[in-house]
Amino acid sequence: MTVMQSVLSFDGEDDYVSIPPHPALDLTDDYTLEAWICPIALGGRIMDKGINGQAVGFTFDTYGGLRLINTGIIIDSASVQVNQWQHVAATFKVEKKGAKLFVNGKIVRELKPKKAGTKTDLPVHLGSVANSPDGFFKGKMAEVRLWSRVRTPEEIRSHLHSRLKGNEPGLVGYFPCNEGSGNIVSDKSPTQNNGSVNGATWEQAELPIAPSTESATGLEDYGYWYRWKQSLPASAGTQKNFRRGRIWC
Repeated sequence: MTVMQSVLSFDGEDDYVSIPPHPALDLTDDYTLEAWICPIALGGRIMDKGINGQAVGFTFDTYGGLRLINTGIIIDSASVQVNQWQHVAATFKVEKKGAKLFVNGKIVRELKPKKAGTKTDLPVHLGSVANSPDGFFKGKMAEVRLWSRVRTPEEIRSHLHSRLKGNEPGLVGYFPCNEGSGNIVSDKSPTQNNGSVNGATWEQAELPIAPSTESATGLEDYGYWYRWKQSLPASAGTQKNFRRGRIWC
């Protein structure tokens, strides 16, 4: 199911989101990174807490497809496509096959890391290098998640197309990026470490993830129904069922 939702759009020139440094984000071993992305071009950062040109902190980007850089390892895969939404994830733990890359819930590459990562005092940037104006992401992004534990392939797949509650074990950063306006992306995890939007703009996009219903109103649900109805081809008539849920006044 795809529903029109607010997402962040990055121009690939100078747009990024800056998430302040926080001890919970000093991920060096036993962690998971996730996001929904729709890149227009490859090569830009998805999320970054490293120093450009050095294997410190962590870098998760679209260089050559999909890549994770951490101290002691560079793991990559040419599995990401441009101009389409896909869920990407990386897990890291110093053990056999402890570094994995996922696209749409499937493992596309795995390696054994040599050692754990190293901390930096930098913020986490979405869409650019953390310490310099470089590596800008061009495309759309949503549902960014950082975990202080390795999520299993089954866990990653189980929440592929749904929003999180925000209180899941090990969740240290959760940025749905669905505010739709303003210059703040809210951290819905217990860390509550909001990020600031720098240049990136809000757009509506057909995101293959169920919208949040925690604060839904009758007006919101009517809006989803109306947009869904308007998206139907004329030949569809009224036979196709609407599965958003309940509508009330």
